[in-house]
Amino acid sequence: MRHLSISKAWDETRAILGRDGQLMMVVAAALIALPAALQVTLNPDQAAGTPAENSGLVVLLSFVAAIITFIGTLAITHLALSSGSTVAEAIRVGARRFFPVFVAALLWVIPMMLLFMLVLGAMVGPEALESGDPQQIGQALDGTELLVLLFLMLAFFYVGVRMFLITPVAVAEKKGPVAILKKSWQLTSGHFWRLFALLLMFAVAAMIVLITVGVMIGLLTTLAFGEVTPWSLPAALLGLFTGFVQAALTVILMTMSARIYAHLAAEPTVPHASAD
Repeated sequence: MRHLSISKAWDETRAILGRDGQLMMVVAAALIALPAALQVTLNPDQAAGTPAENSGLVVLLSFVAAIITFIGTLAITHLALSSGSTVAEAIRVGARRFFPVFVAALLWVIPMMLLFMLVLGAMVGPEALESGDPQQIGQALDGTELLVLLFLMLAFFYVGVRMFLITPVAVAEKKGPVAILKKSWQLTSGHFWRLFALLLMFAVAAMIVLITVGVMIGLLTTLAFGEVTPWSLPAALLGLFTGFVQAALTVILMTMSARIYAHLAAEPTVPHASAD
């Protein structure tokens, strides 16, 4: 098991962002900020962290935006691993590696979700599950069943942390979906708690920033341009602000994951093995 220093990885992340951050933000603006802005323009409520009503068009556009964003994260990871790459090259790598890493993600997410839903359905019954009412579902569960569901959720989080490196693995090693999962699991062995603490802190900070920006910009755009409604100018402005915040956060996280991967892989074939 190789030693992992989160502080060293963070120092290298800052160095890379200082050198290549503008290039990364060009990619993030086009492939992350703009799709996110479109989603907020369609559903302004999601920028404030409230549930949005989804029509068929919104679901379709959200799916397309998610694919573009996924490609963007891969492109940013390539830039973090390969100093001197161009934007066009990074986007090509992201597009080529999208399918393997997407399938790899589905291979672990879907079984975990199905298991959770099957267990929940067996506990509360099909009627309560189909209703989707949290209160009705909660009333159908006793203490032991809640503990079982909590255990399944913890198992989901555990596997999620172990899969943290699938993006840099997919970009750097050109493996297939199953091999990507195996390599991420291998690299993160013995480092769960460090990675869990990192992801937890980042998730909390990102949530606070996104909700705060969404609420504040929403208030400002409402005062300046009127009510924020779907397909309105205020909604578009709100989407742009929140989209660029989301893009910046993604650049930071993907660069950090690339540096952690470079430390743990520590192979001569790993590109950008040094942040110097």
